[in-house]
Amino acid sequence: MPQSSSAGPGFLSLLTGSQGPFPSHPAQWLRRSSLRSGGTALEMAALLKDLLGFEDSDITLLTDQAATKANIMRELKRMVEGALAGRTNHLVFSFAGHGTLVPDLSPDEFDRADEAYCPYDLITLGSHWDRDRLLVDDELHDLLVKLPSSVLLEIFLDTCHSGNGIEA
Repeated sequence: MPQSSSAGPGFLSLLTGSQGPFPSHPAQWLRRSSLRSGGTALEMAALLKDLLGFEDSDITLLTDQAATKANIMRELKRMVEGALAGRTNHLVFSFAGHGTLVPDLSPDEFDRADEAYCPYDLITLGSHWDRDRLLVDDELHDLLVKLPSSVLLEIFLDTCHSGNGIEA
């Protein structure tokens, strides 16, 4: 389970990192990566505490097996709900791991590809990633665009194909 507790006044962050067990797939390079995503999340937590005044209770860490799509989306929704309720006004979301491209289903991308991020529980359907197990930029955008303009949202994507990020 993630390490978290109630947010301190004004701050809340979700720091994720996963290289996943990723099943066999044409993109075998995913399995050979030497990225240190869990370490990146811990380093980001230290930076938030040392430089920006975040407390341990302001930070939720989801690394490796805990960095599933369901857990990440649940925590992001919790952050948005807290901001909408006026409990927080500075949000940080960091994802360190693999990124990919998937076909754009909403034709809002000039290159007809959505950016997507690979949580730990990513699986394949045939020779393609299961889109329902990816963090797709449109899905993140639709959630985060609900934030009031008074909320500062910082997003750090340490992935390949982060491109337009979430287009928000």
